[in-house]
Amino acid sequence: MNAAENSIWPCWDKRLGPVAADVRQNGFLLRFSVNPYEITVFADGRAIIKGTREPSVARSLYSRYLGA
Repeated sequence: MNAAENSIWPCWDKRLGPVAADVRQNGFLLRFSVNPYEITVFADGRAIIKGTREPSVARSLYSRYLGA
């Protein structure tokens, strides 16, 4: 089984590739950068968004790139 088959986000690299830099994933998390932010999403949907202290900005970024 290769890494893509083991991933819980099998298509996110293709989806985020055109707009995000440094898309990385493993069985626990998905991490990508959209300047000036770094977004880490865990398997249960929680996220850490670095680069802002404003909850509204963080929610907007989550919705824009992850769709919820």
